[in-house]
Amino acid sequence: MLLAVDQQGEGGGDDVELVFARPVLLQRILQVFRAQQLADQLVAWRRDIHMHPELSFQEQRTARLVADLVATAGADRFRTIDLHAGQIQGFFDIPGDELTAQHMLVDYFRERQVPNAVVVAPDIGASRRARNFAEELNLPLAIIEKRRMQDGSGTRQLNLIGTVDGSNAIIFDDEIDTGGTIAHAAHYLRERGAQEVYACATHAVLSPPHGVECMQIAGLKELVVTNTVYLSPEKCQALKPFLRLSLIHISEPTRPY
Repeated sequence: MLLAVDQQGEGGGDDVELVFARPVLLQRILQVFRAQQLADQLVAWRRDIHMHPELSFQEQRTARLVADLVATAGADRFRTIDLHAGQIQGFFDIPGDELTAQHMLVDYFRERQVPNAVVVAPDIGASRRARNFAEELNLPLAIIEKRRMQDGSGTRQLNLIGTVDGSNAIIFDDEIDTGGTIAHAAHYLRERGAQEVYACATHAVLSPPHGVECMQIAGLKELVVTNTVYLSPEKCQALKPFLRLSLIHISEPTRPY
């Protein structure tokens, strides 16, 4: 989630700070607004997360916490790019705008001209975004049906709605976090007859410890992401031997790695 926060500069002008809303950068938001006391509280909260993994950032109620921290710090308006769940906007008491990077990804693949391509949603939850992506590219759509194991050990692919046999698959999602969904989808698509497999997403989180590793073993032809999340040079170099990485800068031309 990308936040744009306005502050009054020392010289009287307005400065804009763009940050990705994860704990380490939320601390930066608070410091921008000189809310050092809240920043110190966030440091303690992050320490609790490391000591108690069950309090992970993805758990319920943290969206409300993020919204309250940003508003309390003094932001008058927020902007996001491709929220994982649109309902998150409801946690904010200040007005906001949700933007999308989908059109930039569409333009990239329109120029890329992947032959005999089919867009694939890696799960039912991604089907709406993938459908819109496929429609803009005038490509067929396939959807992977996956379900979580009853013992909580993971997920498994049960069915493929549509066909990828003999086609080049483009997996489309809003984010790549641990990388497991994309890696499993890529392997499953090849089992179902796909030739080359591409993946694209707005947010390349690639969370440790397995985010980069999952991309390395996914067997992707190309990974296309934007820079809404900082992708370190170390991560880029770790991926380079295994796939073509194309990084779309939301304000600059695409940069292949």
